[in-house]
Amino acid sequence: MPSFIGTCFPRNDITELHNLYCMWMLALLSPWREIADLKDSNQTFKQVFNKFTSTTDQSIMDIIADIQYPHECSNSAINKKDSKKKTMRKIAR
Repeated sequence: MPSFIGTCFPRNDITELHNLYCMWMLALLSPWREIADLKDSNQTFKQVFNKFTSTTDQSIMDIIADIQYPHECSNSAINKKDSKKKTMRKIAR
């Protein structure tokens, strides 16, 4: 069983983290015994993950979406807070 470091999975929408995100998703959802089972040396994790998601069933896609959900909630909360700040600045004028 893989051991993931940190509090939650990486975001899928940050370019610098996308390869790590793809690697973690494959490690969680794709069968493997050695890291070489996940991808060939001439492939990127992104390429393998894209192929994996194009051939997987809906239940796996639901898991992938659920893993991203906390990040979406965080985005929503930040956007709401920013919107309230902007509204308060307009009222204060």
